[in-house]
Amino acid sequence: MTPCRHLWFAALAVATLSTSINAGAQSDVTERQQRYLEHSMDMLTPMSGQTNRIAMEVQLEVLSKPETAQKLAAFAHNYYQALVKTGFTDDQALQIVVRAGIPLVPPPGP
Repeated sequence: MTPCRHLWFAALAVATLSTSINAGAQSDVTERQQRYLEHSMDMLTPMSGQTNRIAMEVQLEVLSKPETAQKLAAFAHNYYQALVKTGFTDDQALQIVVRAGIPLVPPPGP
């Protein structure tokens, strides 16, 4: 065999060995990543619930202010008027406004 062929076979052997070693290492990394992800989710879940509660409290605090109610009433009235002006009947406009509910608050289920 010529020296070039020896180098080529050596490079091929190293690449093959490297690929099989990387596959084993990748499996180990994947398992570690999975454990890390599970641990992170276990840590974040309670914080997510707490964050949601705080957001809800802030939202309720803002919604309970009289000036917020006045702004929401003005919005509902203006929205209704715009719908009628656009061509919806009074009944259709009222249904749309009722279904829209309070802006930024998801409407109740279907």
